[in-house]
Amino acid sequence: MNPIHLEPAFLLHSRAYRNTSLIVDLFTLHHGWISAVAKGIKSPKSPLRNNLQAFQPLLVSWCGRGEMVTLTQVEIDTPFSVIHNEQLAWGFYLNELMYRLLEKHDPQPQLFSHYQNLLLELSQATATEKHLRLFERDLLAILGYGLQLTIEINTSHAIHPETDYYYSYDHGPSRRAAEITNIQHCYPGRSLLALDEGTFEDPIVLKDAKRLLRGAIQNLLGNKPLRSRELIRA
Repeated sequence: MNPIHLEPAFLLHSRAYRNTSLIVDLFTLHHGWISAVAKGIKSPKSPLRNNLQAFQPLLVSWCGRGEMVTLTQVEIDTPFSVIHNEQLAWGFYLNELMYRLLEKHDPQPQLFSHYQNLLLELSQATATEKHLRLFERDLLAILGYGLQLTIEINTSHAIHPETDYYYSYDHGPSRRAAEITNIQHCYPGRSLLALDEGTFEDPIVLKDAKRLLRGAIQNLLGNKPLRSRELIRA
């Protein structure tokens, strides 16, 4: 692969590598998620040291081929304000979620745009839980795991707002049978339709959206929980 110059990117994750270096996971606009070695970045004299920051729009350059490339340049492109408090916890959650769900070298320009816009809202302290739910919904859809929210799977009937449904994460909603007493996976039709439309004026609907989306995400992640959720709870 020819060297890549000044590719728009965000830092998702980093870990120590040898004494002075890091392995960094970057979400890039045109190349998707890549892993790169940032050689010598822990040295005070490293030109990469000050600019490689999470939650900032970056322009990165690298060389090499295969699963691990070498980072050669990092610039901050139109810096965002520093994210604080609860919004910072949400930022860590977004990064861990993407790190766990993305496939390497799979460009997702639409998701890149959604992520960039949400980080900007977090930096301006204007993001709300509604924005987080919409990002989760759109992330699942873009990656091919979109939720069926308007059609009953067994009958192909339209979801009715006044009817209760049992939601299977692998298939979709079906009319709740009388013998189903465990309400953990049950939702009123109005909540499913509201999530599809992105309207969360009713707090109960927003709570249902959180429960459904978190369940669907955990179904994909398996038994390993997201550490950042503990930070959000705290």
